[in-house]
Amino acid sequence: MVERDASDLHMTAGSPPVIRINGRIERLLDYDPYSMRLAYTYVDGAVMASDYFPVMTVKAGDHGTSVVEWSARFKRLDYWVDPPPEGQDDKSLMDRYNGLYRAGLESLKRVVEGVQ
Repeated sequence: MVERDASDLHMTAGSPPVIRINGRIERLLDYDPYSMRLAYTYVDGAVMASDYFPVMTVKAGDHGTSVVEWSARFKRLDYWVDPPPEGQDDKSLMDRYNGLYRAGLESLKRVVEGVQ
C-alpha cells in the first residue's frame, strides 16, 4: 500500500483485497512475486472503459536493469454502438491509456532511481 500511496485497504473473507488510490478503488486480481506480475481492475472510478484488466510485469533487462511492462485489455463503453460517441472511440481510448501508462511508468522510474 505504501508503494502505491494507497489511503485505504479493504479486506473481506473470500474476496481479493481492495485498495483506494487517488479516490479510485482497485481490486487486486493476481499477484505473483516470483514472476513479478500483478493484475488488477477498478471497482469504481472513471476509467472510460468496460472489462478493464491491466497487468504490470517486471522483467530483467540488459546490464542489471529492469523492464516494466504495463498493458491492459478493455472494451470501450457502448462498444455495441457504431459509430461511438465522440471521444469514446477506440483510438481515443488507446491514446488516453497510452498517455496514462507512459506518465505512470516515467513516475515509477523517477521513484526507483531516486529522482523526485
